[in-house]
Amino acid sequence: GALNHYPDVSPDGKWVAFSVRHGIGTKADIYILRIDGTGLKQVTATQGVDEDRPSWSPDGKEPAYGRNDDADPASG
Repeated sequence: GALNHYPDVSPDGKWVAFSVRHGIGTKADIYILRIDGTGLKQVTATQGVDEDRPSWSPDGKEPAYGRNDDADPASG
């Protein structure tokens, strides 16, 4: 099943952003959901990139999040 991590409530209290892994060892994507449990929206879906730990912008318009594509800095 899916593993949900790092919930963060929007400044206006209407939304929660969180990371979802669709199984052990999979890359995470960011989703948002209304605080009442409706309106699920996938924010990211970048193949092969781990996107997690969302944190809402101060104006509450969108979540920022970390990205890790496991690229080797030596090879560019």
